[in-house]
Amino acid sequence: MKKTLSILLVFLFVINAFSIAEQDFNNMLKVFRENARLMENDKGSQEQYFAMDRVEKEKERLINELSQDIEGMNLFIRYLNSMKTENILAFQDIVNELYGKVSSDIINNPDDPASRQKANAITSLMDIMRKYSKLNFDKKTEKEHPYVTLFRSLYDKSVNTASLPNQYKKKIQKGWATDFMIDVSKNWDKLSTATQKELMAIPRNAFLKGTPSTEEVSVADTEELPVTYSFRTKHFIIKYQKEGKNAVLNADKDEDLDEVPAYVEKVATYIEKAYKYEVEELGFKPAAMIPSMEVLITDMRDYGICIPIEDPNKEKCYMQIDNDYIGDNYQVKELQGAAVTCAHEFFHSIQARYGLFTNRFIQSRRWMAEGTAVWMEDAVFDDVNDYLTYVNGSKNQYFDEPQSPIFDLYPSESYTSILWFKFITESKKYNKYNGMHVLKALWEDVGKNEYSSIEAHLSVFGEDFNDAFRDFSIARYRTGIFEEHDLYTKELNFVSDSDKYPVSVEPYSIQLPQVFGANYIRFKAPTDKLSQNMRLKINFESEYDYPVALIVRTKRGYLGPVNITGKSWQRTLKRFGKRYREVVLVVYNVDRNNRGVPYKVNAEIVE
Repeated sequence: MKKTLSILLVFLFVINAFSIAEQDFNNMLKVFRENARLMENDKGSQEQYFAMDRVEKEKERLINELSQDIEGMNLFIRYLNSMKTENILAFQDIVNELYGKVSSDIINNPDDPASRQKANAITSLMDIMRKYSKLNFDKKTEKEHPYVTLFRSLYDKSVNTASLPNQYKKKIQKGWATDFMIDVSKNWDKLSTATQKELMAIPRNAFLKGTPSTEEVSVADTEELPVTYSFRTKHFIIKYQKEGKNAVLNADKDEDLDEVPAYVEKVATYIEKAYKYEVEELGFKPAAMIPSMEVLITDMRDYGICIPIEDPNKEKCYMQIDNDYIGDNYQVKELQGAAVTCAHEFFHSIQARYGLFTNRFIQSRRWMAEGTAVWMEDAVFDDVNDYLTYVNGSKNQYFDEPQSPIFDLYPSESYTSILWFKFITESKKYNKYNGMHVLKALWEDVGKNEYSSIEAHLSVFGEDFNDAFRDFSIARYRTGIFEEHDLYTKELNFVSDSDKYPVSVEPYSIQLPQVFGANYIRFKAPTDKLSQNMRLKINFESEYDYPVALIVRTKRGYLGPVNITGKSWQRTLKRFGKRYREVVLVVYNVDRNNRGVPYKVNAEIVE
């Protein structure tokens, strides 16, 4: 298995070697600047989306090239030393990711003569970044660090974030709080002690005082503060208030007359139900603070947040959830909002046991962290269906851009990956590995081996992974494969969707399936000829041997798939119209070496 994984990973990062030149760094800087300009002026536009995509691709290319070119790394050092501070900081993520890649190479090849040279070069690069990032994170002229401003805005909408530097601006939307907390955790060691203390004080003050201040609460303050109550369950300590900004929903509603508001008792039921399912039934490690994990019920601008406390391993956390789930920013309200948040945020605290706040791969690509947390919402509270917000939302890459890799999701889109996790967990073929629930097997691999999400999938699924992706690609068209398919309203994007013949389909380069992406081509029977028995002839041509799944829809349902491979092939389907109402080709890519080979499909009605 390990040998197979190694081969797959080599393929995953194959690149074309060339010599690094200063122009490569200048081009990268231009890409950064253009993306920053669009982030400020056209955020959310298609142009800005493509700019972000280009940033990621150019970063990956440059990192891969530098990791194999010692002279290129030395040139990079000289280049950075000649730059202004703000330009140096633009390359911060590249240096951090390069450090991880080169460190892995050095560990795996300790006897390679080039390893010492690589070690010296990457040490010099990290020294440069430590020097300048320290200046960036601890400017004495700033009233407070941008992270502090952002964190305060989670609890107070009057906090102005418009003037923050572009790299700190975040749209206040569902789920942004955990995304923010992962960013903070990733950069924690770069922050000054004073800033760290301020960040730790904010959520506590937001709860105790009703305002996200950064000062420690004094004894004198407590006389003026609302009374804080505690309600202990078997595994949690729920803290809440009955008056003031953080007063829980219907604080005076106490149906059993035990002086504990009904909202608090419901939260206690929800969080214990989440514990029972996620820990006792699925077998995940319990959160590190169990049996005394705090849950602070606080007025917030997001559903909830999992907050790590001072702990060298960053495994210990406490939770905050909203006090009423009332407002336009909540798709499900009141008790339903509290229920799904308990399941979601508690699973983040479990993920911390597997490296959520320490694994740089999980921090950079968060789709598995968020996708599995949303999956827990639906598994623990199946009747709420808050996850449909992502599946049927205006932006769902799995349906809008199926040619894109299913694992290449921006943080704001990572929640839609619940579809992938629902697919593998609802499938008898893929829902268990090594005697474990598949989600537990994946997180165990992440925690044990410090794998990225994709590495964990390759390791756990092994040779089944390509089949799993093919079957998922089919499921995006035949959504009836999903248990709750009748709730999905999102339309799949077809490269071509035709009922007029002859037709020729030749996707643009941007439409071609990327690695773990798929194209969908539909041929529909003309509506005025549904009573006829026609013959549909399909020709496929390419320089690459694309795998294709052919599916037909009849009046009664679906037939197939028929799996086809070959650079050139032809199929003729009889009874097109009278029996076969539509034919769909799913052209998919599971080859790490195929970076977009063109293909052409022709279809015609023949005698």
